[in-house]
Formats: sequence, C-alpha cells, structure tokens
Amino acid sequence: MQLSRADDVPYERFFGLREQPFALTTDPRFHYKTESHRRAFDELRQGLERGEGFLQLTGETGTGKTTLSRAVIDSLGGRTFSALITNPAVADAELLRVVLRDFGVVSREEMRRGRFESADAQHLHETLESFLRSLAPLGARAVLVVDEAQGLAPRTLEQLRVLGNMEANGRRLLQIILSGQPRLETTLAADEMTQLAQRVSRRVRLEPMSKDEVEQYIAHRLRVAGGEAQVGFTPDAIALVHRHARGVPRTVNLLCDRALDAARSDGASTVQAEHVKRAAQAIDAELPDTRRAAPGGGRRVLKIVLLVLLLAALAAAGYAAYLAWKVDQAPPQMPAVAPPPALTPGLIATPPPPDLQSSRPAGAA
Repeated sequence: MQLSRADDVPYERFFGLREQPFALTTDPRFHYKTESHRRAFDELRQGLERGEGFLQLTGETGTGKTTLSRAVIDSLGGRTFSALITNPAVADAELLRVVLRDFGVVSREEMRRGRFESADAQHLHETLESFLRSLAPLGARAVLVVDEAQGLAPRTLEQLRVLGNMEANGRRLLQIILSGQPRLETTLAADEMTQLAQRVSRRVRLEPMSKDEVEQYIAHRLRVAGGEAQVGFTPDAIALVHRHARGVPRTVNLLCDRALDAARSDGASTVQAEHVKRAAQAIDAELPDTRRAAPGGGRRVLKIVLLVLLLAALAAAGYAAYLAWKVDQAPPQMPAVAPPPALTPGLIATPPPPDLQSSRPAGAA
C-alpha cells in the first residue's frame, strides 16, 4: 500500500506513532526480554533481592546491558536508590560525588555552589556510608551500576571493592553491578583483582538476538510506541535487519529508524527490504568503520595485510640478493695504509650542552 509522499513530515506523525520507537535510549518501557535477556534479568534481580554485593553483567557493545540494568532496578520498586557510573576514568573523590548526586544526597545545585567540591574522599566516603546506613531501617536498598567496567583502572576497582564491603548487621549497604564488554572477564581474572573477583556472586552474559527474536523485538517496540497497526516490516526486511545488525539491539534500532524514514519518504505503509538496504547504505556512508564489521570484512582486511607483508618480504629478499651479487662482481681492493691525518683542535666538534628543558621527566610540572 502506498500513501501520499510527505517529505517534510517526521515518520512518527506519518505512521501515527506517539513517539520514536527505535530511539537509542535506555527507556525500560522498550526493554524486550529475549531468552538471553530473560535469564540475565532473573539472575540480576534474584542477586539484588538476596542482598548480594557484586554482580557481573557482560555483553558486546549495543546488546542492551544498560537498559537491562535499569529494567531490573525499576522492577524492585520505589525503595531502591540507584546510581550510574558511565565514565571509566572517574575515580576517588569524583566517583563518590557522582554516586552521592545520583542517590540524591547532594543536588546538582549544591555541587555547582561548590559545597562538596573541596571535600576530600574520606569526608565523601563518610557521607555516603551515613546515607546508606539510614536506608536499612526503612527496608530500602542502594544499587550502583558501573558501565564500561572493563576500562576501569585497578585503583578504581579497588575503590569499588571497598565501597562494596560496607555492611551493617551482616547486610551489604551497597550492591554493585559491574557491567561491561566481554573483556571485563579478563580484567577481573588478573592476579591483582583476586579479592574483587572472589566477591562477584553472579556472572551473566547477554547474547545477540536470533532472527525470530529480532522480529519480536521490532513488533514490541512498535507496540510500545503505539504504531503496530499503522506500520510493519515484511519478513524479507526483518531478515535483512537481522543479517546487517547481527542481532545487536542498538544496530537494529539504527537500521529500523532509518528504514522507517525511507518508507515514509516513499509513502509506503510497510517497510520493505529495499528500505532496509537504503538504511544500511546511509549508515555505512556516515560510519565507514562499520563496513569492517560486516560479515567477512575482517577476513578481507587480514588478507590485505598478509599480502602487503608478503610483498614487503619478497622485496627485501630481492634487494639482499642484489647486494650480494654486487659484492661478488666488484674487484678486490687493498686497504689504504696512509697515516691518519693529524687532528686540528679547531676542527674537533664539541657536543652541544644538553637541553635542560627537554631533559625534564615526562609529566613534570
């Protein structure tokens, strides 16, 4: 079915949607539980309900780790305070300031006025511990989600271990979800991370979606946005979305958002495979690096690198053979026996004095 073209109308209005169905946000309303997400959701929620101190969530970029964490926390009810660390470079006093702000202990306005800017880490730690102890009589809990945890420095991980050790009457005052890419498993397996790794009670991992799950995911997000009856995707379009996105939700969102816009531009009520192709081409044009992520792209790059190395090795071997041939062809020469020339003091090169500025240690003030 073809509708009238409306190039100047957002596709949400064109298709009768209340909101954007494939926005790159962590809105828990749009969270769809695949089999992998359902297992992870149940594991994380059970761990938090049981008061376990450290939980680990891993998955490739874009698999929905942050959205899942928010959905789990929202499911625990209004007596759960949450904080989110998104910058792996944050540490020491700044980490504590972010946590206190997210928990509502310190407002943004108070931070702008500098109330806590001059406070050291010890004072901030005591403030946080006092707040956490006040939650216990209320039956409330506090959860800290640390995103991109695979990039945390060892001292930051140690700081988190200390925070997670706080307890009262055998109950953990702060529960921490370490969320990151699969490399997080390697980070925690290091010898210096043994104390922290031993405290992780549950380890769950998110996997990419299957083709059937992609179809259900698309239908779910359209339903939440209020447009399942107004627009849909053909089976070929869904198969193409799955193939290009490889089951990664964030990439599925990008493709579907652009494909809906392409369908709107054509005045179509259904997203076809052609619309998905155009969406993929537009995304590839904007993000050239994504082409290397396409199936077989890594192998092509590897072949090119190996070919360049082989050609370089052959060229080096040929040049070495040429030099050897030249040596064989040259007539033998007797070494010169002339006495060495007398040194003239005025011609002796004296090394310049060292540059004091360049000799300073790197990073010196």
